[in-house]
Amino acid sequence: MVLIAEQSILLVLEPASGVLTPVRAHIDPDVLAAAALLFDLAEQQRLRYEADHVALKSSLPVSHPLLSQALRVIGTPSHGLRVSAAIDLLATRMAPLARELLDGLVRRDHLHRVRRPAWWPWASIHYPIRSLQARNEAVAALQGTVATAQPSLRQLALLVLGEHAGQVAQYVRGEAYDQATRLLMELPLTRHEATPDRALAAGIRHALADF
Repeated sequence: MVLIAEQSILLVLEPASGVLTPVRAHIDPDVLAAAALLFDLAEQQRLRYEADHVALKSSLPVSHPLLSQALRVIGTPSHGLRVSAAIDLLATRMAPLARELLDGLVRRDHLHRVRRPAWWPWASIHYPIRSLQARNEAVAALQGTVATAQPSLRQLALLVLGEHAGQVAQYVRGEAYDQATRLLMELPLTRHEATPDRALAAGIRHALADF
């Protein structure tokens, strides 16, 4: 299964050049990936959100090594962490997180990994798309957010993360974009007004505004 974090990175990856190109150039890809990992842990029922804090919900192991590492990073505080602190901790202690996600996609044959120019040993590494399937699935999940009355946590996650990177307008256009904007604006910031998924999405969106 492709992680939400992997999908979020694919959405900001320029397919031909293999370079991360968020529309908002100041965005730190590691911060984007760290926020996405919180969504991944919640999707796997390993994270609890309440009052702008996140805490581990279960100590059961997870199948993905990056999620296991994330659990170790944020699992120490017994009373949980503020969402912004959890994002910062994951981005710092798991750096270079975005690169780790890209390399994982290379190992599963979704991306190439090349140096450009190839002859220069210190040249930057690029990750051009090898297979469009995973990227197309990420785009479809993001676009599907406004096609249903009850978006899944994964869909809400990609919408929130896409907004942070400035990518929503690239994939969602016309009336659908207006619907996506309304959905983002309507995400409540208090837990009693929302389903757990929407509360978490609102909390992470609010925290990302600090980065």
